[in-house]
Amino acid sequence: MVFWNRTKIIATIGPASNSRTELTAMLRAGADVIRINGAHGDMDGHKKMIALIRGVARSTGLPTAILFDLPGPKLRLGTLKREPIVLKTGQTVVLVCGKSEQTDERIPVPSKVVCRSVKKGSQIFINDGMVEVVVHRVSGNNIECRVRSGGEIRSRKGLNLPRAKLPIPSLTARDKELLSFAIREDVDYIGLSFVRQAKNMMDLRRLLKKRAPHIGIVAKIEKPEALDDLDGIIDASDVVMLARGDLGIEMPFDEIPLVQKKVLRKCASAGKPTITATQMMESMVSS
Repeated sequence: MVFWNRTKIIATIGPASNSRTELTAMLRAGADVIRINGAHGDMDGHKKMIALIRGVARSTGLPTAILFDLPGPKLRLGTLKREPIVLKTGQTVVLVCGKSEQTDERIPVPSKVVCRSVKKGSQIFINDGMVEVVVHRVSGNNIECRVRSGGEIRSRKGLNLPRAKLPIPSLTARDKELLSFAIREDVDYIGLSFVRQAKNMMDLRRLLKKRAPHIGIVAKIEKPEALDDLDGIIDASDVVMLARGDLGIEMPFDEIPLVQKKVLRKCASAGKPTITATQMMESMVSS
């Protein structure tokens, strides 16, 4: 029995693939779903991309779904004066909360939540866990840290605060703006980032119910808290995505294969499609 056609390919579109030629090649190579990351770009750019995807799908005659990811409460660095900045192991650095652009040697972090969520000894991971700093002192909006594991950082790279309970809703004000946009553009699926409990998915479903009940919703499992309400999240979702990258930063990475098997098994039992995403092979980044 052949099972290959039951597995689909989701391709995230970016600057390197934002052209009719590349999109055509991607669809003909087997991409079934095109994912647009709402965390980057603007609505005008997203609108043009959606029109391009649909145009290419029509011209090739290949059915193509569009998945639009809401950014969720993702913590990121602000815009750096120069990049990359190389942080060396043992170096002292200062993160400044509530600042979007770098104007001095401190590293900007737009969200003030970070200052309220860390204390002396807290770990902060930057750039998908490639760089680790440990908090030495929090003073006002400044977080003084020592670099435990050095590396490069760039503008808008993500921050992870393992085990921190962040007082942020799953659907931010920006998410709601992008949700309205995605509904107007009639995308096929909407992905909710950093789902922590079934209620997060129910809130999204409630917003869609009156305006676009046909749009499917994808629960992105990126926080360990989600595993405590996994059955409820699966029940409240149309599709479940296991995001290995962020989850592997938030919890011991050697547990990820076991968690992955558990999620896939439960979703299969419930008849829900699953997506295994990010950090599949590190060589994909450079090769």
